[in-house]
Amino acid sequence: MRAKGGIEPPASTWAGTSAASIEGLTRRVDTLRADKDELGQELRALQEVCQRERDITKDLRSMHRLDLDELGLQIQVTMASTESCRKLAADRERRVQEMQVQLVKRREHAQAQPARLRDGTIQRSPDVVSEGGFSELSDVTGGNALDLYITVGRVEERALLELPQQQGAGALLEVPPEGALVTLVLAEFMHCDVGSTETAAGLRPRYDSLLSFGPFEVGDAQVEHFARGAVRLELQAFSATGTAAYVLGRAILPLAALLDCTPKDANPVVAGTLCFASETDSRVQIAAIHYKARWRKPIIQELQDYTARRGMSPAAAVAATIYGAGAGARACAGLADAAKALLVHVVSVSGLVPSLPGMMPEQLQPYVTYEVSGHKAHFTKTMMGPNCAFEDVSRTIVRVDADFCRWAEAGGMQLLVFDASQPHAGPTEEQLGLLGEARIDVSQLLTSPFAAVQGRFPLRRAAASGAPESPPVGYIEVSLRWHDDPSTVLAAGAGGPSAVDLDSGGLLTDERYQVTWQRVVRRLHVLQVTPVDWFYQHDVDKDGFWSRSVLEADQVFNRTWRVTTPFVSKMGSKRVGGSAGPAWKRQRGTGVKSKIGTIIAALQEPGLSSEANDATRAMLAEGAQSAFAAAVEDRHPMQETVATYIKEVISDIAQRLAVVAAEGRQAVATADSELELHKAQSQVALDELEEAKARIVAKSGALDGASFTLGECLQAIASSDAEQLAHASERDKLDKEQSKFKAEEEEELKAFLDQGPAVGGSEKEAKKAMEKLMKEFGKLGAEPALLAAAPPVLFKTPE
Repeated sequence: MRAKGGIEPPASTWAGTSAASIEGLTRRVDTLRADKDELGQELRALQEVCQRERDITKDLRSMHRLDLDELGLQIQVTMASTESCRKLAADRERRVQEMQVQLVKRREHAQAQPARLRDGTIQRSPDVVSEGGFSELSDVTGGNALDLYITVGRVEERALLELPQQQGAGALLEVPPEGALVTLVLAEFMHCDVGSTETAAGLRPRYDSLLSFGPFEVGDAQVEHFARGAVRLELQAFSATGTAAYVLGRAILPLAALLDCTPKDANPVVAGTLCFASETDSRVQIAAIHYKARWRKPIIQELQDYTARRGMSPAAAVAATIYGAGAGARACAGLADAAKALLVHVVSVSGLVPSLPGMMPEQLQPYVTYEVSGHKAHFTKTMMGPNCAFEDVSRTIVRVDADFCRWAEAGGMQLLVFDASQPHAGPTEEQLGLLGEARIDVSQLLTSPFAAVQGRFPLRRAAASGAPESPPVGYIEVSLRWHDDPSTVLAAGAGGPSAVDLDSGGLLTDERYQVTWQRVVRRLHVLQVTPVDWFYQHDVDKDGFWSRSVLEADQVFNRTWRVTTPFVSKMGSKRVGGSAGPAWKRQRGTGVKSKIGTIIAALQEPGLSSEANDATRAMLAEGAQSAFAAAVEDRHPMQETVATYIKEVISDIAQRLAVVAAEGRQAVATADSELELHKAQSQVALDELEEAKARIVAKSGALDGASFTLGECLQAIASSDAEQLAHASERDKLDKEQSKFKAEEEEELKAFLDQGPAVGGSEKEAKKAMEKLMKEFGKLGAEPALLAAAPPVLFKTPE
């Protein structure tokens, strides 16, 4: 019994200590968890506050960005309007002064005109272009050469935008002045070195440069190249203060005109104006130059020999080569072997039928693809539903050669409509998602440079061999036509033909169409309208042609321009140039006849308002020629009366123009004040943005502090969890020891107390059990003296 009493105290002590320690740790863990939950709630609250502040700041930034964009747009519009009003006022003042000077000097010119006619000082302009610029050239030994003389040029104002913009006052980018633009022309011909003109500054550069290419031998191959080839020119620009070069535009000078040789003029000089197409948009003219070109030696003998050997001229031989290159290659003369732009306009698809059963038409996602001969496939955007308006326009440069003609006549263009919603599950058409296909015959495009193919074509699915044609599964509306490149246009030079002169209602020829088209392009640039939009608007019958009645520039453009922007109509005509301006401005000159023409045109100009009605002004315009034809001292009283009426009308026009100029100045002042107001509003918005940024910085600091506190709490929780795990492990160990001790106490020790030496059935088994029990007590830390005294006591019988 002492052994039992001596062993129990250590176990109870361990159990009590362990229970107290676990309860304390549990309370501490609960406290830490409560603190963690509280900190988590505070952190979530801070995050919600920060998110709200972030959303508010984002909204403020978006509103400020929209305000800045709107202010910037208003500033640009105001500045453009201000500049236009300034130029308009200055131009009208100058025109009034010029008209007054012309009216004062009309008597002097009227008296000087008969004397100049008698003296013979007035001479007609020669029909043959002068050879100025070629006089100092020497003959080429053993070959020939091409001489190209470039005189002056004209560069559009938008070319200044290609130069690097400078930082001006108010952190605004300023367009460089005209003097900062320096240009030169590069020319390339056959295998010769590239030629370069002298550099010239300004928007009216004067190059006066002679470019010579040679020497080269003239044979049959060279003659055929002259019939189909061209000189390629490139206009480069750079800033007067920099060295970086920028390509402004490109142009092509065909050599076929130099083959027009006759025995009377064996070596003609070809002169004209060459237009450069913009590098960024080939539909826009960026510059023009005046040129002269000729061969160093006449090539009429080589041309005659070629014609005698081939039995046809070089141009006819080139055309025959194109026609005979393949069956059915029958392009017209204006298209044969020419580089043309083909416009393909996919308008819409309608009535599409799904290729899979059970699929609703509204689930379709159609897109169209097609391929032009020699070019990669083109894909439209993806739409939704069975009826879609794509309005997809692509522009492809093609060479109208034998291959293209064979492609056009062999089967034409194939358009495929696919469904993007179907996955590609296999090689068959149904698995690829093919909705239908249409094949368009484009051979009509070879008949004329102005031909077009358009219509609504059925879409079908491929049928089995020998099966009847499948029914349509939809329709596609497509339009194909040619588009001219302005870089291939040769306008008339100073000594060339005059402006277009056709009968009303007649169709324009190819050559005259090109000349007129350049005038239209320049005017459209002033109107800020693309040629394609204007063409579609005024192609009334939708046949792809413009008639003379629709293309009447002084009526169509002036009328539309006055309706849209009445204060800029005359200034826009001034920018375009004399050839495309109003009638009264084109009549200006130094002679008496030109002065009278100016007065008549001013009376007929509807844009110059006066108190007199249109009928009165028309009557005065009819009588102006007779009224001013004679000198003042030789005039009839009726002529003097008509002249007086005309002067009154002109004076009224001048006064009204002065009023318009004053209104323009007032509009400029108003625009300036509005600009200052917008600047002040912009500054207020910037201040508000800075305040919002400061609030964001403050909230960010508070968020950083809360994040640091949260990190400390998480570390404490992790440490508490680790301690809790250690205590739990120790408690499990104690529980195991306690259960083991209880097992020994209840089984082995109790057996000896109840049975004594009869444990195990024999003395030997009882000794083994006693040894085992003593070892277990030794492991539990019992004293050796007690262990030595325990066996004799336990071997005694209970009695």
